[in-house]
Amino acid sequence: PRSIRLQTAHIVSITLLASLAVRSAAQEGVTPLPPSACSALRGLSIPASAIGLSTGGAVVQTAVAVAASDRDNPNGDFCQVTGIIKPRNPGSPDMEFAVNLPAAWNRRVLQMGGGGYNGTLVTGLGGFTLQPATVTNPLKQGFVTLGTDGGHKSAGGFDGRFALGEEALRNFGHESVKKGHDVAVAIVRTAYGRAPERVYLTGTSMGGH
Repeated sequence: PRSIRLQTAHIVSITLLASLAVRSAAQEGVTPLPPSACSALRGLSIPASAIGLSTGGAVVQTAVAVAASDRDNPNGDFCQVTGIIKPRNPGSPDMEFAVNLPAAWNRRVLQMGGGGYNGTLVTGLGGFTLQPATVTNPLKQGFVTLGTDGGHKSAGGFDGRFALGEEALRNFGHESVKKGHDVAVAIVRTAYGRAPERVYLTGTSMGGH
């Protein structure tokens, strides 16, 4: 009957409008990375005043555009940024960091912690701890991802000799998380022109504490 056809058309129209509204909301929640933003980050100096704990400031050493078509890249188009956070005390080790900026950013950041005694840079390019095989990597999902080396370099396993240095020990204990976070937010503001709406932390031992 005609009334049923009209009713069906009305339901289809509502469904279509709802779908478009959801799609529009999703698009509004995405911030694109400007084409020149990646190369502009090279050599960026981040002052100590932008980091909430005492440091010697930070500097971006590399910023490389990675294409979705590049070999062995499962994360789509993004800008891979690396650099160091300088210590406040001469003789203490630098802290390495990595920040990855997706071409279409979902305005969220995922900070990945290391495990054991750290000492190795967490790149943020892979999955999160215990990520199911059916879940897409956070970077591919649109998260800015980041990690540090915990504030020191050490051999594999549980080499704790770094702890003889007070600043390296404090970084491992908790300060590296805050320092890495603040540097990443400064980079995000510079690249996208806005701060993140949410920041999450995950990891093994380091992420957990």
